[in-house]
Amino acid sequence: IWELTRVLLGYPDEAFPALWEALWQLDEDDLVEYGVRKAIAHLVDPLSDALIAEARSGDRDRVARLLREMTLVPCNPWQSVFREGIAPPERLLPVLLELVESEDAEIAKRARGLCVRFRIPAIAPVLRDRLRSGNPKDRADAAKELANAVGDEAIPDLIAGLNDSEARVRAAAMNALGQLEAVTAKDEILERLETDEDLAVREAAIKAYGKVASKPERDACLQRITKFGDRQAMKVAARALYEGTGPRKRTELEVQRIRRIRGDSKPGKH
Repeated sequence: IWELTRVLLGYPDEAFPALWEALWQLDEDDLVEYGVRKAIAHLVDPLSDALIAEARSGDRDRVARLLREMTLVPCNPWQSVFREGIAPPERLLPVLLELVESEDAEIAKRARGLCVRFRIPAIAPVLRDRLRSGNPKDRADAAKELANAVGDEAIPDLIAGLNDSEARVRAAAMNALGQLEAVTAKDEILERLETDEDLAVREAAIKAYGKVASKPERDACLQRITKFGDRQAMKVAARALYEGTGPRKRTELEVQRIRRIRGDSKPGKH
């Protein structure tokens, strides 16, 4: 199948209709279907036209599968069909944004995930609205998605999310700030670390603070947490804030002794 698809790609105009038809006839787990997907992903222009037509056809099952195809690439389910770091053609973006507003929850979620993955700027207002007014799960998901979609531009929204009434949303916003290593939010992170009533939020704040604070600040924070006597928080803080001196280095005498025992081999290889 790999050789066949390579030959087909030499005749793209003739190959695309055959590959497109085969895509719907073959089972998704079939090895031949992987080959078809691998070939069709190279034909970006006709594939984009076909995706737009299908997305607007109203066929729910086909639309759901196409969103899945755009997320996955043959034999490597962690990469996009358009390859990691390469956004889909511009004309596909309005279609994805339309699908984000779909009444079908699965389709809307997959389309939103693609917009986040490809960092489509127009998805930011949608995510900000979900962070402010969605249900607790949606707000928590939006915090992470917003950080992934717009990066540091999400920091003010995430800081606002630290005041959410739901602990899971505060924890999600805190994790996102830690992911972004948001130094500008250091004071807000420390405040939540010391005052939040929820243990999960405090633990997320400890981890986030470890990424944004200087060594003296981390040491001072670790001392304060130790005084609180919260054993679980102390364990998290020890991992996130403590900087040890590292493993003891062998003396030259020890190195020579190891060489005599092991011959000419390097000790690190044993």
